Amino acid sequence: MLRRAGWIGSGTLVCTLAGACRSSTEVVCDTAVVSPLRVLVRDAASGAPIPEGTSGTARTGDRIIPLVTRAGAAGSTSELIALDGPAGRYEVRVRHAAYRDWVRGNVLVRGNRCRPTETVVLEARLEREPR
Repeated sequence: MLRRAGWIGSGTLVCTLAGACRSSTEVVCDTAVVSPLRVLVRDAASGAPIPEGTSGTARTGDRIIPLVTRAGAAGSTSELIALDGPAGRYEVRVRHAAYRDWVRGNVLVRGNRCRPTETVVLEARLEREPR
């Protein structure tokens, strides 16, 4: 266990809880998890949350991260989140059978060498498929 949280760089002293210390040039990360993305899913015409049936993905480089539903008010699933993922640039895609796919590219999630340091919140306004 380390006493220090976050990441450390060149010439930093690292100490364990037992008191043993050493000089380190390696990166040491804590175990905190920051969700890189949160997507609020709405109907483009009404602005109302879209009920169940929404799914999505976030792509960064060659990594594809599923977006999972998070229960909203009254049990609706109008919110999708990425549970994990690195800092970087993402392409976010949201799908629902009754709507056109919503895609947003070049979404920047800031972070350090260990993890994202922020959660980017997007609003996906889906347009209904013509009947």
